[in-house]
Amino acid sequence: MVGEATRTPIVQEVCKEIDDYNLNPVSLSYEFAGGQPKTSDLFTVGSAFPLTKSITFDKKAGNLKMMLQYQDGGHILEGLPK
Repeated sequence: MVGEATRTPIVQEVCKEIDDYNLNPVSLSYEFAGGQPKTSDLFTVGSAFPLTKSITFDKKAGNLKMMLQYQDGGHILEGLPK
């Protein structure tokens, strides 16, 4: 029976491509000592997944406060922190 599927007209081979994408937007908020807080969108809805980003800070003044968080409007599972 090997090869029967290729000779049977009822069974057809279908090639599909699967693309993973980010469903939840992620942002980065940071502030250096004495500076203004800044927020940057790292991953937007629909961006490729997995994706790696590199972040460079121009003014490295020390005492950095940083928070990585899901943005409002994301579909976070109940019980997970936002």
